[in-house]
Amino acid sequence: MSKFVVMLFVCSAVWAQSLTEQIGLIKQVLPETTQIAVLFQKDHAPSQDELNKAAAMNGVRIYVVPSASMRDLAAAMEGALKTNPNFVMFWQPDDLGGKNALKYAAKSSMSKKVPLFSDHPDTLNAGGLGALVEEGNKTSLQLNGSLAKQMGIAIAESSSPQINVSE
Repeated sequence: MSKFVVMLFVCSAVWAQSLTEQIGLIKQVLPETTQIAVLFQKDHAPSQDELNKAAAMNGVRIYVVPSASMRDLAAAMEGALKTNPNFVMFWQPDDLGGKNALKYAAKSSMSKKVPLFSDHPDTLNAGGLGALVEEGNKTSLQLNGSLAKQMGIAIAESSSPQINVSE
């Protein structure tokens, strides 16, 4: 059991260390971003230091939106969307029910024309606009170009090889 806990902690630390970079990648395609809602399971929150650093380095305001469980997800999404974010970042959705939680969050955010990004591999299939993918020491951003068009979101062109748009 203790090995499992340590592994979860290590995985969380790796993700949190790149939060600044991940928001930076998203800002390359949504450069007008000023406000972000970060949704997460309340017991696995990103550190306040990392949130502060990510906000300062990217010139954004980050609204922290914890959810205790899948049952609380509807209220958490409602709270996230009330902050009028440019996008919602769903941090480690497996902690809140995985793909089902991700589908619900994507549907909720997209109904308000607010893009959803996550580090979950099924983000695009669940209806999110972008999936943040860790590959070694690099983060890449996979975007659903047809969904962006459908939502009326003009994705700024980027020369970064870390950003890929699919149709």
